[in-house]
Amino acid sequence: MAVLGEWAIGKTSLLLRFCELAKEHGCLACLHIANPEETPAFIGSLIKTISLQVRAVYGESLWKRLSKVIGLQGLSLSALGASIELRFASAGEAQLSLREYLRALWKELRERTSAVLIAIDDLDLIPDFRQTMVLLRNTAMELVMADVKVMVVAAGTPVLFERMWEAHAPLVRFFEPLELGRLSREAAEEAVTRPLEGTGIRFAPEVVEQIVKLADGRPYYLQELAYHTFETAQGGVATRASFAAAFERAFSTISKAVFERRVAELSAGEQRLLRAIVSMGDAATYSEIAAQAKKAGLKESSVAKLLQRLKAKGCVKQMETSELRGRYFVDDLLFAEYVKRAIGYSHNSKGGG
Repeated sequence: MAVLGEWAIGKTSLLLRFCELAKEHGCLACLHIANPEETPAFIGSLIKTISLQVRAVYGESLWKRLSKVIGLQGLSLSALGASIELRFASAGEAQLSLREYLRALWKELRERTSAVLIAIDDLDLIPDFRQTMVLLRNTAMELVMADVKVMVVAAGTPVLFERMWEAHAPLVRFFEPLELGRLSREAAEEAVTRPLEGTGIRFAPEVVEQIVKLADGRPYYLQELAYHTFETAQGGVATRASFAAAFERAFSTISKAVFERRVAELSAGEQRLLRAIVSMGDAATYSEIAAQAKKAGLKESSVAKLLQRLKAKGCVKQMETSELRGRYFVDDLLFAEYVKRAIGYSHNSKGGG
């Protein structure tokens, strides 16, 4: 399965819930968070995650036996729990090691477990995610044909899936898509107010309105904003004044969990253009963005490519309806605020892609 959705929409929480359910049904469940690394390095990290979960659930003896399957023996075993990296010369070698490790794992566990669940978050951070998904599909298919019960659930952005479809339609049939959408306004308000029942704390109506507006249907934002607002409530009520302090705490938490990583993955040129778009405030046409980008020190020839890259990474969206159709904008009030605070530029400096 492929779990798809924007950042802060609940993909990670859903993967964690899948792992809980899998464990309740007698499965070995492993959650791996992807990093921006090439496919062979990603597979090495994934094998390490699975191996450490095996040690945590089934103990040292089984862990050592299985570690030998991937060539780790002696002193290397203790290092596996620390900083060792499994290095593969190619994606093919990585796929072979993953397949053999899971085959050996199932041989040891088939009498003790129902299946093996491998949940992978942020798969779209891998530069060549298409090759990675092909590798995962091929590995899983080979194992299932050999009666190894393994499940793969990968989470990423909707853009990931669109590009995957264009490149390799059969992958879509294998990774059945489950797309998570934003909460409606009514559902968001209930998510903020219902947990307050019986607590003796209430949020002023204007505070609820502000939380719902800032979160714009994203569950993670709602969670952090409401939690910190609850913590700062005084005299049994959270007022507009107390929300100001709550916002800064929630914003800091969200920035560290989501925004810092997303911005760090952007090139200098992408950051500069993103800052220029945010500084404009409203949705803007390409020509308006190009003019603002020039003020930010960007070369006009680089704007089109940078803009498309920001759109592909989910940082910028394009209006699809209304009289503003085709205009570009940042569809996240909190992310826009982070960009204003974290990314600066001088009008006299020069920058490219």
